[in-house]
Amino acid sequence: MSTADLTYDRIAQDVRLALKGEFGADVPVSTEKIQGDKVAVAIASERFDGMTPKKRQDEVWKVIRKSLQERAQRVSLVMVYGSKDLL
Repeated sequence: MSTADLTYDRIAQDVRLALKGEFGADVPVSTEKIQGDKVAVAIASERFDGMTPKKRQDEVWKVIRKSLQERAQRVSLVMVYGSKDLL
């Protein structure tokens, strides 16, 4: 793996693509650089409505780990919202 694959920009892009690929292209996904090159992620979807917070986290982390594999360690925070949480 090259060092270019470990930059914030690359990891953030890959996270956004993976989450939009799984949860829908119209789902808002934002990323922010924290703690050096670590990535914080926020995602909102009506698909998470009615899920427990743990289930939401599990669903999103499953996609991140599958897509980024060992690079998933660079993601340090994931915030998951249902559509009703944003009213």
